[in-house]
Amino acid sequence: MVVVFPLFHYFMAIQSSLRDQMPSLFRFLIATTLVGGLIYGGMFALATWFDPKPREITVSIPPSKFAKQR
Repeated sequence: MVVVFPLFHYFMAIQSSLRDQMPSLFRFLIATTLVGGLIYGGMFALATWFDPKPREITVSIPPSKFAKQR
């Protein structure tokens, strides 16, 4: 077998050794926590780095919209 990516082979060996030690529920919870943390961190970064510029908006409504419909 030719190993093209040596790090990939290394990580696969680590994963196979962890698979024997860690139940699947813990792996699921860890993966879910990591994905949730990344999403939360991205939302926090967007909320703190970017401020919307407030501006006035004018919308004209035609008088026909105010008439009662029969």
